[in-house]
Amino acid sequence: MAEVDAVARELQQYKAILENATIAIAYARNRVVEHSNRAFDRLFGWPAGALAGQSIFVLYRASEIDGQFPAQIAARLSQGLPVEFDGIALRHDGSEFFAHFSGMPIDPKAPLAAGTVWTVQDTSELDLTLKALQRSQTTLEQRVAERTAQLAASNERLSAQVAERELMEAQIRALAEQDSLTGLLNRGALETRLDSHIEVAASANHKVGVLFLDLDRFKAINDSLGHEAGDALLRLVARRLRALTRSSDVLSRFGGDEFVLVLPSIEDPAMLDGMAARLVEELSRPYPLAGKLLHVTPSIGGAIFPEHGQDRKTLLARADAAMYHAKSIGRRCYAIFSPKVQQVSGHRLRLQNDLHQALAGNELFLEYQARVDCQSGQIRGCEALVRWHHPTLGLIGPGEFIPIAEEIGLMENIGEWILRQACLQRVQWLEQGISDVSLAVNLSVQQLSRPGLQQKFQRILHETSLPAHLLEIEITESMLLLGCAEVVDSLQALHELGVQISIDDFGVGYSSLVYLKRFPIDALKIDQSFVRDITSDPEDAIIVKTIVGLARSLNKRVIAEGVETPAQLAFLREAGCDEYQGFLFSEAVGPEKFLALLRQPAATAAVSTGSPQSCASQLAQIVET
Repeated sequence: MAEVDAVARELQQYKAILENATIAIAYARNRVVEHSNRAFDRLFGWPAGALAGQSIFVLYRASEIDGQFPAQIAARLSQGLPVEFDGIALRHDGSEFFAHFSGMPIDPKAPLAAGTVWTVQDTSELDLTLKALQRSQTTLEQRVAERTAQLAASNERLSAQVAERELMEAQIRALAEQDSLTGLLNRGALETRLDSHIEVAASANHKVGVLFLDLDRFKAINDSLGHEAGDALLRLVARRLRALTRSSDVLSRFGGDEFVLVLPSIEDPAMLDGMAARLVEELSRPYPLAGKLLHVTPSIGGAIFPEHGQDRKTLLARADAAMYHAKSIGRRCYAIFSPKVQQVSGHRLRLQNDLHQALAGNELFLEYQARVDCQSGQIRGCEALVRWHHPTLGLIGPGEFIPIAEEIGLMENIGEWILRQACLQRVQWLEQGISDVSLAVNLSVQQLSRPGLQQKFQRILHETSLPAHLLEIEITESMLLLGCAEVVDSLQALHELGVQISIDDFGVGYSSLVYLKRFPIDALKIDQSFVRDITSDPEDAIIVKTIVGLARSLNKRVIAEGVETPAQLAFLREAGCDEYQGFLFSEAVGPEKFLALLRQPAATAAVSTGSPQSCASQLAQIVET
């Protein structure tokens, strides 16, 4: 009896604990609730004890029951295993809440018969919190994703901006180093690279070659054809230079029509000669420009590190000096720096400086060389030739200072002075009774290409009172190669004034019958290089006969230059040449001596038939008279 009472008391204690527990606890067997504590009833909203006998499914939402969920729980419990899950619980009034369910079989060995003890916790707030956290996490993840995307876009934009800026900086650097007209390196970039190559060459003990080139008579082309044509020509020259040079070479437009080529490493100075010769050859080929073929030639000077200079400034200066030396010996050629070049360069620089004072200081004067009829020996005309009497250097010939005057822009002023002085002199002879002798004056390309040439001639002819038919102008064949409308119009306007026009040095340029047809030409002058050997060189003889025949066919006069022997004169007379000039008759002389020649007609016949010695003797007597 005492044991029964003890068990009863123990059961009473367990019941009290069960009923007063704050955790919702229920006992179910065969899916029916047999007992639940007050906490369980309150949680599900049932009256105390009312759940006893109810199916456990009254505690679940219908959607939970319809799934595989109950079967999965039953299968686990039937194995005597505990279960634990979250789900949506259903209150007695039909409301729902989130709950956490835990089930434990009382007897794992007979789980179905013994039943299961369940505990349930309301997790609504936890669920809400978790959902809030989930939403926050989702929101955060979205924001992170958005921010990441924004940062990625920003990084992409930044990368694009950086790339664009780097490209722009590269373009700016390229533009800063590039000549805008030709696309070659500019002067600053050339100087920087040349400094670098000199530094490398000094440490590696090898040579650097420098070639300085410019285009002969480019200023005349620019003035006559216009700056657009000049720019187009420079681009064509740059294109040829690119084709002729290696990728390792440094090629630049130094300024104007000047270009510089640096050969960073040369083993033999002959390499510089070879490149210079090749450039002269290739750059002298005609250039297609505005539907015409323009003939332009280069002059090139070279210098080598370290032989000709230890630094960039010296090398460029000496290559430039060599280039001007090349011009002085005939253009369309090249020269490498040497002591002789240095001496000539210094002399040339002095002439360049002093020439500015020559005109104002009355240092220029004219001499006149006779043009003689080949058949009669009579003087038919003369050519006015300018001379320079330098105050300290003495007499300087036109071949030495005229190219300098052209390059420094003085030729137009000097040319106008020559024209005026020659006209005044011819008027003086006219007043002295010399009426039938023409006066020839050389016209520079700068004068020919300037607007208003006709008006200038009209003014000078009017101011000096010289009849236009007594004046003749001589132009070089190269001027006709310009072929522009302005040149044609200028020559036509002068011809309409009555001025005679002749082509000087005919045959040494790019001769074309088109020029003789298109331009108002009255006479051709055979260059002395053909006359010199006409009695010994069959080719020169054929050229001279051809020119004479051409002139006669076109009804133009033909004049031979540089006649020095009776044999040459005899050949020209037989070929049908109209006039000649040269030392056989007379060198260029001053106005008084030339007037003496004009007044001694008997001497002309003697000169035309005598030997060079007798001619010179007779001329001396005439001059002394």
